[in-house]
Amino acid sequence: MGWRLRGEQYEEIEPTEQGWRWSEVLGLYLGIHNRQLRYFFPNGELVPTPEEAEKIERQRAERLAQKLRELGVDPDTL
Repeated sequence: MGWRLRGEQYEEIEPTEQGWRWSEVLGLYLGIHNRQLRYFFPNGELVPTPEEAEKIERQRAERLAQKLRELGVDPDTL
């Protein structure tokens, strides 16, 4: 169970249908994803770990470089 302090009393944080609990301090949900405790944005999207974010950015850069090559531009000379 999750609890939050309201004044001098603790009250339970009700879970969502997915079992996530809202953190007012973080402005994020906390829940389990693939057997790990993870953060979720208010819209339900998973917050990437630093490793996941780095991988996403690397893939994005590779796609951009490929597009530049298709347009006849060598991204390594920019």
